[in-house]
Amino acid sequence: MSPIEPENLKRAADATSAAETAHAAEINGKLDRIRRISSSNFPWYKWFQQQRQFNLEVTEVLADIAGSSLRQGGRLAEINEQVTELLSATNQLQKECERLEAQAERIETKMEHLREGTVSQIEALRESHVGALRNEMAERVQHLLDEQRVCFRQISLRTTEEAVLADRARRAAELRLDELAQEVAKLVKKPTA
Repeated sequence: MSPIEPENLKRAADATSAAETAHAAEINGKLDRIRRISSSNFPWYKWFQQQRQFNLEVTEVLADIAGSSLRQGGRLAEINEQVTELLSATNQLQKECERLEAQAERIETKMEHLREGTVSQIEALRESHVGALRNEMAERVQHLLDEQRVCFRQISLRTTEEAVLADRARRAAELRLDELAQEVAKLVKKPTA
């Protein structure tokens, strides 16, 4: 059971005590009048009228007390009904809170599963991208190595060609030098006239 709100009970108690105080003051006033009337020495007919008046006032006081009791009983019944309604509302709110807490736990569990699934999907996607990048890098490196080999072969061929051309030029130059040396030797052997 949840506690009843103290403000509602205090208001109900204040209203009840104010009504009781006013009613008690009214009853005390009537009782004082009854005492004054009964204590006086009047002649018989006045006494009879006073007795009659006294009986009417006593009846009125008793009716007021009965009415007050009924009103208090009605007020207590209203308070009891309000307390019952508050307890019922509190129970309903507690059930609603429990239902919402259970729903929040289910949602949190679903979110955790989705988070785990998303993380695994992202991880798989990252791995596939990393694998694709590795493959692309390997292809590029292989392409560069192939181009490098072709370049080295071209340089090797050019070097070989230039070596052959240089060798031919050297041989041609040697041959020309040999020819020039023979001509110089012939000229040197000829007497000058």
